[in-house]
Amino acid sequence: MRKFLAILGALLLVSSGVFAADADVEDDTYEDEERALLIVHKLIVGDNGDLAYPLLVQGRNVTVKLFVYNSGSATASDVSVTDVLPPNAELLDGKLSHTWAKIAAGSQVESSYVLKFTSGGSMDVQFLPQATVNYKADSSSEQVGESSRVGIFLLTPVQQIQRYALIVGTYASLGICRTPEQWRNMAIFLAVVGAVIGGNAAAKGFSTTRTNTRRKKALQELEKQD
Repeated sequence: MRKFLAILGALLLVSSGVFAADADVEDDTYEDEERALLIVHKLIVGDNGDLAYPLLVQGRNVTVKLFVYNSGSATASDVSVTDVLPPNAELLDGKLSHTWAKIAAGSQVESSYVLKFTSGGSMDVQFLPQATVNYKADSSSEQVGESSRVGIFLLTPVQQIQRYALIVGTYASLGICRTPEQWRNMAIFLAVVGAVIGGNAAAKGFSTTRTNTRRKKALQELEKQD
């Protein structure tokens, strides 16, 4: 029994030594693979700098910001970010390409530019092109990535006015009418109701006129008899 326990203890010591050696190898491997990892967020911001609702109007200035965050464990070097304009937009201020010599691990940089949409009006969601980031994740490897996607709804000035009218109409109708179709149905309903009420009023008026005419004739006949 003692011999068995001695052998078991020896095996445990050897196993612990192997596990420790494996842990050291994994740590060394992790240290060898320390690399930078850049995450690029593309956002639409309002005039006050806050995140804007992606409901944009043709012809108005739009500010686009790119936030580049290094979530890796090493410094990224030779960083360049290049964005692309949509085909229906033009650049008003700033530039689409930015470079940084280094971005330390856990740090963030940002860039921005201003554009204007020259056409639009579709109620379907439109996705802006993704920006491209190029950088060196370590001393030897180069990485290429893309920014997050941004979906927008692009309205014409007329559609924006219609939207405000619908918002006001929603409150005025106590939430009954929220869309143009609902307002159209409401207009048809009111027109039918108005026609019915008007028809009844006309019928009553005609009936009253006939009654008065008959009464007048009857009075005239009585006067002749007298």
